[in-house]
Amino acid sequence: MRIRGRAGRAVAAVLAATVLASAVASCAKLVGGTAVYTAGDSNPRSAPVRVSDLQSLVLSADDLRAMFHAPDLAPLNVPAVRSLPADVISDPSCGAVVQTGWLATYAASGHLGDSGLVVQDAHDDYVTETVASFSDPAAAQGFVGAVIAQWKACVERSVTLTAQGSTANWMGFGPSRADGVDVLLVRREGGRGAACSRAIGSGSNVTADVDVCGPDETVVNDNAAGLVTAILSRIPG
Repeated sequence: MRIRGRAGRAVAAVLAATVLASAVASCAKLVGGTAVYTAGDSNPRSAPVRVSDLQSLVLSADDLRAMFHAPDLAPLNVPAVRSLPADVISDPSCGAVVQTGWLATYAASGHLGDSGLVVQDAHDDYVTETVASFSDPAAAQGFVGAVIAQWKACVERSVTLTAQGSTANWMGFGPSRADGVDVLLVRREGGRGAACSRAIGSGSNVTADVDVCGPDETVVNDNAAGLVTAILSRIPG
């Protein structure tokens, strides 16, 4: 899947602003691993995942290059859990709609640790992952429910992102389910079909929080759901 287009360029501008702020303070089908984890699946057969093991659940840049057929994807220096500068996002209460790892949501969650990856290429193909651990499966499921509640509170509300002279208005629709995973379609106003999909799920004491952007809104939900499933299928047990 090629995930390029105007949606990716708008997000890339915001990511660049996020990196600076931190410094001063088609569609692929999953191959291998058939388990599908949902918000209600505690995966009780698995031992709790330690914070030190979270990175092993994150798909690497090489994994994402293969999954999305985008050979030039390269990682960005962006924290797994982060906020956006006040002059970048018009409504911080809806931050969880437009990015993974929204700081305000995670800070109040009681999560034990996190890891993640953001990748992009010169064509503005764009994927993000945030993986977090909690004290037990119930806490992980509760966090998924809290994020979905934030999505629902912000659906069909315009969120404006401004960075590096570029402004884009985004709006969430849903949430719904794709392949057993909770997803939120996020359209860019005037994007001519370009869209992003937020997806989240849990397995054992872990949550997988992802964002995939692409030029065809009819496939991004399935792409994001597949990435969540790929992450959670790595949980041992």
